[in-house]
Amino acid sequence: MIVKRGITIWISAFATFLAILSSFAMVVLLINEGAGAIVNPYIIGSIASNLNVETYLWISVTITFIFLGITCIIVYRKQPPNPEIVKMFLKVGGNLAALRNAQEASVTEMADQMEYDRKVNRKFFNKVNSNFEETNKETLALLAEQRKMIKKARLDLISAIEKRAGETGEKMSADLKNKKSQEHNKGSKPSQIT
Repeated sequence: MIVKRGITIWISAFATFLAILSSFAMVVLLINEGAGAIVNPYIIGSIASNLNVETYLWISVTITFIFLGITCIIVYRKQPPNPEIVKMFLKVGGNLAALRNAQEASVTEMADQMEYDRKVNRKFFNKVNSNFEETNKETLALLAEQRKMIKKARLDLISAIEKRAGETGEKMSADLKNKKSQEHNKGSKPSQIT
């Protein structure tokens, strides 16, 4: 199939080349001999006999464009697809579809995993947050209890100090009275306390 096409293109291109050479020869002959010169062409001379140079030039140019058009049509004509190439394209298409499906599955799986991780993280952070809140409440309760205990201890200490100071003051006062009364009983002068 490719060989037939190549041979057809080669023949058409060669005929186009011959027509171009013929047109070129007629232009040279027209320049050298002038208008009105008579030519006996090789191929069409037996059919049309002698021709005018201008007529033969226009015939050559027309045949050149006809052969050039035929060559272009043959070259650019759509070829029937090669079965091996079709099989290769189908295989590549199947591989691309499988790859696309695998990619979509991977993206879906990744999105599901991210959603799951987000939920797990949310639960974890909520639990940590609630633990912090509970610990914070417990700490505040302990601090309040300590404050009450410190306040009570301070009041108890102040009360004990006042009681001791009062007892000590009474004892000293009693001792002074005893001493005064003993001195008074002895008839001596009371001593001054410094």
